[in-house]
Amino acid sequence: MSGKIDANNRVSLSGVDENTGEVRPILVDSNGAIKVIIESLTSSFLDLSDTPSSYSGEAGNAVIVNATEDGLEFGTAAGGDVTGPASSTDNHLASFDGATGKIIKDSGILSSSVYISGGTDVAVTDGGTGASDASTARTNLGVEIGSDVQAYSANLDDFSSKSAPTGDVVGTSDSQTLTNKVIDGDDNTLQDIPVSALADGTDGELITWDASGNPATVSAGTSGQVLTSNGAGAAPTFQTPSGGDFVNLTTFNGSFRITDVFSTATANGGVVTFGGGNVDIRSSTSANGVARAYGDMLLPGSDTAIAVSLVMGVSTLQDDSRISVQLMGEGNNGLLGGFTDAAGFRFTSSGGTITVTTVSKDNTTEETNSYTYTGNTGSFVYRVWTIVYTPSTDVKFYENGTLKATHTTNIPRAANTTGENSFVIRCEDLSGSGANARVDAMQVSYQQGI
Repeated sequence: MSGKIDANNRVSLSGVDENTGEVRPILVDSNGAIKVIIESLTSSFLDLSDTPSSYSGEAGNAVIVNATEDGLEFGTAAGGDVTGPASSTDNHLASFDGATGKIIKDSGILSSSVYISGGTDVAVTDGGTGASDASTARTNLGVEIGSDVQAYSANLDDFSSKSAPTGDVVGTSDSQTLTNKVIDGDDNTLQDIPVSALADGTDGELITWDASGNPATVSAGTSGQVLTSNGAGAAPTFQTPSGGDFVNLTTFNGSFRITDVFSTATANGGVVTFGGGNVDIRSSTSANGVARAYGDMLLPGSDTAIAVSLVMGVSTLQDDSRISVQLMGEGNNGLLGGFTDAAGFRFTSSGGTITVTTVSKDNTTEETNSYTYTGNTGSFVYRVWTIVYTPSTDVKFYENGTLKATHTTNIPRAANTTGENSFVIRCEDLSGSGANARVDAMQVSYQQGI
């Protein structure tokens, strides 16, 4: 080291740089501070000992600290520089151009059109609700509760968990078709269902329920059959009326009003009264009262098939009384002991139950069959009582055209040898207690050679 003092009393020292071998001046000022005087400086950044040696190929790069952090080098600074267009539109937002993250462009979107809290409501057409509250938003979106959408319902929520039925279900129109649906429950009611709305069926069939309580149909019967109960637990069926066929006499050889030909006989207060073309026969309330009206129908003496009908109503039939109607035969006592050939009906009552007995007799033996009258037991309405006689074969007995009995033994002859056939109606008290029987007879019709 060497030194000197200048005119300003400054001491100049110099020494040799151990690293480079260069002589470095050292200056001590008047305050005693030592300063290094650099007598020569480098003219280029590249001349520094810890800098790159060349600029070639480093255009656009920045000076950065090297990886070992003991020098400088050229390279890309962290984040890099961002470039953009030469011009833009005021208040337009910038957006990245490409994927480098270093180039931006004009987005074309005004900053005022971007929603910020407290800003303008976003229109529905732009994906918003156009509203600042929930109610207005639902209205703008068309989902207003109670008019556009169904309000929450616990019942519907429960229903949504149910399995959907198969087939058609009820919709919103007034006319619906239900297929394979079951309507169950005691309180269900179908109202105002017209007959035309019922399912198609077979002509002549009826609706019923079978033994299991299920709906069923009664098959159509044949002509002349009647609907017949088969008892509890069984469906009814159409059957031929009990006893056989049905008679409907539409033509007659002759007919007469009872008042035209009848004679009368009474005893013990019995009464026979003619009036209005009818005959009123009653046994009265006296003990053993008897009243009868009788006449002869002039029929051929030969043994010929005939049918005889009587229109008669029974107005009174007390217990222990009897009505006898002889529609063909000999004698005029009315199916009582001693008659030889005859056929007809007897009517008796017990405890309000009326029994009808069919009667036929040949010359020696009487045959009878009985059935319970099922009409009004207080009194008969007018009914047609008919016998149809086939010589040596049978006698059939009808009530209002329905066969009630057929006698095939003890068949009477059609008429006596004189060609007269007696017709008798008899009312009588059987007990001596004054029991009363009363009839109102109108007309007799007969058919020969049926």
